[in-house]
Amino acid sequence: MLALGWAGGVAEVWLASAAVGASVAVTQPAIGVLLLAWTPEERTREIFAWQFIGLNLALAAGGFLGGITVDLATPAGTHPLYVIAAAAAVASAVAVFFAGRGARRTPLDARLERFEALPGGRGSGGVGLRALLRVRAIRWLLAITALLMLACYAQYESGLPAYALSSVHVSTKLLGVGVAVNALLVAGLTGPVVAITRKHSPTTLLACCAGIWILCWVVFGAPLLASGIGSGAVLIGYAGISFGETMLAPVLNPFAASLAPDGALGRTLSAVSGATTLATAIGPAISGVLIAFHLPAGFIALQIACCLGAILLSLRLGRILAKPSIAAALTEAGPTVGRQVAPAR
Repeated sequence: MLALGWAGGVAEVWLASAAVGASVAVTQPAIGVLLLAWTPEERTREIFAWQFIGLNLALAAGGFLGGITVDLATPAGTHPLYVIAAAAAVASAVAVFFAGRGARRTPLDARLERFEALPGGRGSGGVGLRALLRVRAIRWLLAITALLMLACYAQYESGLPAYALSSVHVSTKLLGVGVAVNALLVAGLTGPVVAITRKHSPTTLLACCAGIWILCWVVFGAPLLASGIGSGAVLIGYAGISFGETMLAPVLNPFAASLAPDGALGRTLSAVSGATTLATAIGPAISGVLIAFHLPAGFIALQIACCLGAILLSLRLGRILAKPSIAAALTEAGPTVGRQVAPAR
């Protein structure tokens, strides 16, 4: 984070960004496995909902603070934000360290042996990435994940702010307020939404998430047709995104875990994290080109197209998993990998 803040050229930005990406790639699947290992199976959605609530409360505070303190007129105007981010990273490392110490005092090892703690770690049982990708249900889920990430999170920190600043002409302070509103709504709505949708299938919720985000992108695109509504459209769009997020985050990792072959949970969660990372790398590049060439309508259309694709794939996967005989065929991964999964519900 400090290297990003004080980067003096393109090369330094790329190197620092690569280091940040590597840290996320390592920590995300590890935390997911630990949460699944510590949590009874019937409460997995709940625990990931609480994790998402915590993330969004912090995001609300950080987004609001960033919006009111950043000064884009000078590079030094962003330095305080990177110092705050670095301090938060240190605090996170300390928290994870003590959580790990606590794990050694719990009956965690038996569950981790069943789950396969991390890619390439003990208990992997020779389940490689190629073998994992032969599981058709997982391939479908990775495609759905990539499309959903392309339609939201890949744009959240770059494409969407660039669009709002250059095409809708809102202020950085308004963007900070929008991020804070989004995060606070996610924190407040995730618990009730999880309770209401507890009996709904993950594929149905993924499709609903994509449908909600289509409406949000229509709202974001409205200022291109009607001037004078930019600020309201941005705030409403950020608020609307939160409703989809409450359906996506609590179900994605538990759903991936239900599809994982025996002994490959960590590798499956890593594959989902990899699909997320790939989408968040590709998305801003495509969006940047569209916005740079003054094609904001194309930017909006791209996100809507990704959402439509996610809806179609989610509904198709849900129908297949609802039929046990077809679900068993869908999860075949060769002679050494694969198991029948329960219906999505």
